[in-house]
Amino acid sequence: MALVHGIPIIPTDKISMLLDVENPVSYPGSGSTWTCLVDGRNFQATGGTQTPLTTQDGNKCFQFNGSGFWESSENTDGVDMGGDCTLLMWIYQEDNTERDTIFEKVGPLYQSYQHEIAVTCEVGFSNVQNYTWYSRFSPNYDTASTAADFSNDEWHLLGIKMSTGRTSAARTGFYSRNGAAWAANYNSRSNTALVSAGNIRVGSGYAGEMENGKIAMVATYNKMLSDLEVEGFYNATRKRLGL
Repeated sequence: MALVHGIPIIPTDKISMLLDVENPVSYPGSGSTWTCLVDGRNFQATGGTQTPLTTQDGNKCFQFNGSGFWESSENTDGVDMGGDCTLLMWIYQEDNTERDTIFEKVGPLYQSYQHEIAVTCEVGFSNVQNYTWYSRFSPNYDTASTAADFSNDEWHLLGIKMSTGRTSAARTGFYSRNGAAWAANYNSRSNTALVSAGNIRVGSGYAGEMENGKIAMVATYNKMLSDLEVEGFYNATRKRLGL
């Protein structure tokens, strides 16, 4: 573990992307560009009304508004969600009344959920929500889900990891909430290697723009993080969010 542009002691082995609204190197406080701290990859504000910069519990973040989102076409192969991979997102959960996509890589041939990854925030019940994610194509796309324990009006670190989908072997998947040990939940329905995806989107995708909630940080790795590594990421970043 090491320091990355002012963020202490996060795992850095095979880190492929790090977006951090609080860090002025990543987002200077204004403008339409959100920059990756790993390699300078730029995300552009896209859609209708740009996601506004706001503050929650003393931490800068973007407010989803059902209109704007962030997209990058730069070095998309460098964020390989088709091989062994991990996605971590600091999300302030707020009530959503419809299914929306929070993260995806855009597919060149099929829907995004039939390529490398697409992650959807599901409609909440009893003030809690869960997330689903999808991958691969033939003979049917793979499906996965977190437990419904993402309570509204709270910060959560959502973690998703998968084994490679670039062979005919069954892909495996796991989720973590707030640095907890990885829990398996993945339904492999494809026996065909996936087709690589393209642009990376945060806050929108095949199911539409996120209508509510906030996002502070997005990190990806071209490996499956261990229990110790995801716990380390959580502990290194949680205090600034009041946890």
